Amino acid sequence: MLARFLIAFLAVCVATPALAQAKLPDTPEAWRTATLEDLTAIHDILRDNSPAMLVDRDSAGFRRWLNDGLAQAREGLPKVRDATSYYFEMTGYVNGFRDEHIQWGLAGRGVNLDWVAWPDFVLRWRDGRYEVAYSAPDRADLPPLGASLISCDGKSVEDVVRSHDRYDGDLTLASERYFWAPFLLIDNGDPFVARPASCVFSAGGVTRAYSLHWTRPTGEQIRASLVSFAHTQASLDVQPWDGRGWWITVPSMNGDQDWNGFYAKVQAHLAQLRSSDLVVIDVRGNSGGDSTFGDRLLRLLWGDAMVDARAPDLGPTLWRVTKINRDNWAQRVEQVHQSAQTSADEKRDVDEIMTRYDRALKAGEPTFMLDDRPPSARPPAGANFMHGRVVVLTDYACTSACLDLMDEATALPSVVQAGTETSADTIFMELTQAPTLPSGLSQLSFGHKAWIRRPRGSNIPYSPAASLTWRGRPTDDAGERQWLAQALATGAAGR
Repeated sequence: MLARFLIAFLAVCVATPALAQAKLPDTPEAWRTATLEDLTAIHDILRDNSPAMLVDRDSAGFRRWLNDGLAQAREGLPKVRDATSYYFEMTGYVNGFRDEHIQWGLAGRGVNLDWVAWPDFVLRWRDGRYEVAYSAPDRADLPPLGASLISCDGKSVEDVVRSHDRYDGDLTLASERYFWAPFLLIDNGDPFVARPASCVFSAGGVTRAYSLHWTRPTGEQIRASLVSFAHTQASLDVQPWDGRGWWITVPSMNGDQDWNGFYAKVQAHLAQLRSSDLVVIDVRGNSGGDSTFGDRLLRLLWGDAMVDARAPDLGPTLWRVTKINRDNWAQRVEQVHQSAQTSADEKRDVDEIMTRYDRALKAGEPTFMLDDRPPSARPPAGANFMHGRVVVLTDYACTSACLDLMDEATALPSVVQAGTETSADTIFMELTQAPTLPSGLSQLSFGHKAWIRRPRGSNIPYSPAASLTWRGRPTDDAGERQWLAQALATGAAGR
């Protein structure tokens, strides 16, 4: 998601002055020229390197937006005058692809996003609505905490959201609405979104219109307003859970964690985990990484036979063959060989893909396929080693490799989802980092392989049953654990 950890990104942006490390465009016309060059470069890079150009499934929107979105962005160029308008013009184009694996971000030079003005309160997305999350303590004429947004300037909430869509994330997804909710009533200099004069809120059965008085917030006010969005920083761990069972925490799938130590701890408690009446796998905050880490955890718990028998048949992967994609894979091979946490099998696998890239490039072939074979008969599952219920606890951050874990885990016996809806991804994965765009201000990443027969389609999240949906604040770790214990005790998650 461009950063998809909006709050951390935002806190840096508003607290740190822009550092002009390179000569920036110094006139509105120069900014428009730089923007058009970068937009065109994104178009050309994706056209020439993305598998979505060569895959029929889930690619119609990509192909349509590739050209239509560029034409729409060109129409918006007269509004580009400076670094901020450059940012929103670029963001609007990239988010229009509706693919969280197409990621665009600033390269750390000369662009500083700031809150130009705010109405002395910010919103959050909770339980399907926008509500007031924070109000300045010295203002009495503001909607109360928890008040739900109804409309602004006569426009429904959905119309307001549509005006921010793409510029403030892909707001067709609930997960994006959550992460970008603070921006809905913030003027951050986006020339493509007008700030409203008044909004209607509902609280305690009373509906009232409030005039919005726009002022420039201080850094301290911004920091105070974002406290309610701060998440508890979790670490890989396996611990007993208050006599109820076991709690396994997997906050990311990144390789910069002590996975060897984690697996050793799982192995040390494996008999207890397997015999427990309840095991929670907590993936809150997990925005992906390497899916093999999650797969290995499931195989430790259930055994290879059960995972192989139940795991969804993802089918073959199609890899787009270009020099940019090949060179990125070469970097991946080097990282894998240098890591002490990767197995000999994984090293052999990445080497084989490298060979396939080089062979295809030499032959002038645009793609190659891996695992392109007819579906085989399912192996026998054998015994179910996990005695009790297993709950995968999710939040809006779960995407990419976290969703891969969900694909596998939810196919296993006695597994249910709890928490909040996940994020979503497309079938286009395995990121390529493109060269810095022509302006030098920003960079682009995109998926270079496609799961052409993956059962889960693009941009489809996982949602828990209503009885196991957490409706409190996603940052309230203690409250969510207590709620989960009560929900499970009352039988909300059966065997």
